[in-house]
Amino acid sequence: MDFIRGKFKQMIYEGDNGYKVGLFRVKESSEELEEIINKTITFTGYFPELNGEDYYILKGKYIDNARYGKQFQVTSYEKEEPQGKDAVITFLASPLIKGCGEKTAENIVNTLGDNAIKLIKEDASVLLQVPGISEKKALRIYESINKYQSTDDIIIALQKLGFTINEGLSILNKYGEDSLNIVEENLYSLIDIIDFNKLDKVFLSKKAADSKERIKACIIESFKRLGMKKGDTYSSKNDLFSNIRNEFKIFIEEEEFSIYLNELILAEEIILADVDKYFLKDYYIYEEMIANNLLLINNYNKDIINNYDDLIINLEAEKGVKYNKEQRNAIRESLENRVSIITGGPGTGKTTIINAIVQLYIRLNNVNPKDALNRIALLAPTGRAAKKMSESTGLPASTIHRYLKWNKETNEFQINEYNKNYHKLIIVDETSMIDTYLFYSLLQGINHNIKLILVGDANQLPSVGPGMILNDIINSNLFTHIPLEHIYRQSENSYIPILASEIKNKNLNPEFASQKDDYNFLKASGPTIKEMIRRICLISKDKGLTEDDIQVLAPM
Repeated sequence: MDFIRGKFKQMIYEGDNGYKVGLFRVKESSEELEEIINKTITFTGYFPELNGEDYYILKGKYIDNARYGKQFQVTSYEKEEPQGKDAVITFLASPLIKGCGEKTAENIVNTLGDNAIKLIKEDASVLLQVPGISEKKALRIYESINKYQSTDDIIIALQKLGFTINEGLSILNKYGEDSLNIVEENLYSLIDIIDFNKLDKVFLSKKAADSKERIKACIIESFKRLGMKKGDTYSSKNDLFSNIRNEFKIFIEEEEFSIYLNELILAEEIILADVDKYFLKDYYIYEEMIANNLLLINNYNKDIINNYDDLIINLEAEKGVKYNKEQRNAIRESLENRVSIITGGPGTGKTTIINAIVQLYIRLNNVNPKDALNRIALLAPTGRAAKKMSESTGLPASTIHRYLKWNKETNEFQINEYNKNYHKLIIVDETSMIDTYLFYSLLQGINHNIKLILVGDANQLPSVGPGMILNDIINSNLFTHIPLEHIYRQSENSYIPILASEIKNKNLNPEFASQKDDYNFLKASGPTIKEMIRRICLISKDKGLTEDDIQVLAPM
């Protein structure tokens, strides 16, 4: 790792997260970088604050960025205390130190010597030895020095523990001067801003692997990891016990494990909701609030549509489509009920139905087209799905995160139970991809006197995060569910939806592997996966396709 020593000269860019790009005047360097001594270079990295009064030692790598030219990428740094009589006087007389002009600075150094700053930091009363300095003035100088030094001292101390500058800044921004106390007393409480593996590594560098504090933290982390693996929001005692042994190498007896589990229950960090069903408190609350909110929405009176057949016939004539019996039923049930679920595989017409629901809702409620945005919200977990809804309906659609005004830095939603959105019809597509936390957040941010329509494919892969929202709501049998079975080919030569349905129903056509216009199976018994991918790429190239036309998906 290279180093440079010098002074900060000018800021070029400064991000909200502490990331900085600036100019640095190099006075010394490691042997490999001698050519930049006495030159001004560009540096990048994370810092709490920088000033031109101090000397800094920056450690990192001098690279040639293809876009921005040569830059010194900083991975760690140290701020040098002023050294030598003139440097100490200059520092004390600077605007950084309140109550200390040049004359006072000279008197301090003449009285206390070149080591004045260190002596003042250790004991403010040494300033009373300096002629002309009162207790009040001494306190102002002492507080200024400590305030100026404390931020960098904390960052440097956190670096020595093993945290990066960026991680140190995250800790400092949240806990301020208490940062080091938090790290010492309750390291794992930083889990909301620092990755667990990093916290665990720092902990193990100082304390024993079977410490009580670590065991409890690993039990909590096990809930999260099991949830990500299995999709469940609760865990069994046996799964938790096995996980702390397998993943964290904590080999305690089951009786001792039970003691720690019960302590976490008493501390209300874990909730035992049923026989051998343990929840993290947050996930228990999420599930409880999801259930409560759905029931509150569903308890509003249904809307009975008396002239539905006439409306649907007129819509068919206008759009040039013909809805089958199950599609007509899905549209009607969605418009009449407060909470409804529409499910179906590829090619069953879910997008067509969404469009029909929107069009009929506008007519039934005499919604001015210009006012539709204030009444209807079309949502999906991904931008791609939202775009598809927008193209179908002609109305803007949004990701759920954008709708709830997600703040990436704080991971919080500005639309919430205290600041709700006002839409009356909310249609959510690709619901199978929504996890428990996101669905909880959505329901907290909307009113109860609405129509909520959940659309998706119950056989798709579940969400990445814990929770199988769509399946759980269907299996509750508390809400209107309309499954779509009939497959419409997306085009004359589209066979993928049919194949998907056959696979789902475990009823494959004997000719399923024969080549179709939109799919083909290649036998891969001989070559390796790598060789097979290479072969497919060569076939694609021969057909005139480029790398932008090819995507490789590897199921795991």
